[in-house]
Amino acid sequence: MTYSFHPSHIVHMVKAVIFVLFFGFLTFLLKGILGDFFLPIEGAIFGAGVIYGAIKYAQVQSYTVTLDENELIYTTGIATMKKTVLPFSKVTESNYTQTIIQRIFGLGNLKVDTPGGTEMAVHLKDAAMSDIEMTLNAIKKKQ
Repeated sequence: MTYSFHPSHIVHMVKAVIFVLFFGFLTFLLKGILGDFFLPIEGAIFGAGVIYGAIKYAQVQSYTVTLDENELIYTTGIATMKKTVLPFSKVTESNYTQTIIQRIFGLGNLKVDTPGGTEMAVHLKDAAMSDIEMTLNAIKKKQ
């Protein structure tokens, strides 16, 4: 039973849309003051939103969690790949948190830790709750 998943990109896409709408509307209100600069500014705002969305999509796709029979494999990175293999038997803490926005979209932040080290071994933001629950259940069964 090998199962892999990535975080969701929906929260970042919504942020990009809100950015474009807010600043697009703001420049529309200032259209009279901006004069000939109105359209270039609108284009720059739209372009910034698209670039932000594309960068965030690539970043989100660079995080992968794979559940194997006895271990969790956490892979991250675009240019430099980092792979962390955590045997379920070594996991000391596993939990999740949710913000209000994440609840609306059915997402959460997965945290998995092992003894030693100064930082959380796995901290995956905006993962689907079904994936988080599957991960926590797999860890619980093997401990």
